[in-house]
Amino acid sequence: MNWKVRLLCLSMASMPLPVFAGGLQSELIPLDHVVMTDGPAAGVAFLMSDAGGWSARDDAIAAKLKAQKIAVVGVDMPKYVEAINAQAAKTQKDDP
Repeated sequence: MNWKVRLLCLSMASMPLPVFAGGLQSELIPLDHVVMTDGPAAGVAFLMSDAGGWSARDDAIAAKLKAQKIAVVGVDMPKYVEAINAQAAKTQKDDP
């Protein structure tokens, strides 16, 4: 799939980056691929990998976005699905 189409399908939001300053933490979204801009960012893109997981191609897309002053939160889809399934199993165990 064309990277522009993939990017178009993603949620892009303009948000203040102090949200990211303290480090991101999430139980559901593994945050192994956060790319910050060198200066103030014009926005933030959430970039999701394909079913094969995060790849060099995703790194290249993130680098292009960084060059355009867009910070990137990269989501490795297999890890994300694994985290969702683990949370669902925990929820079912805790509240049958």
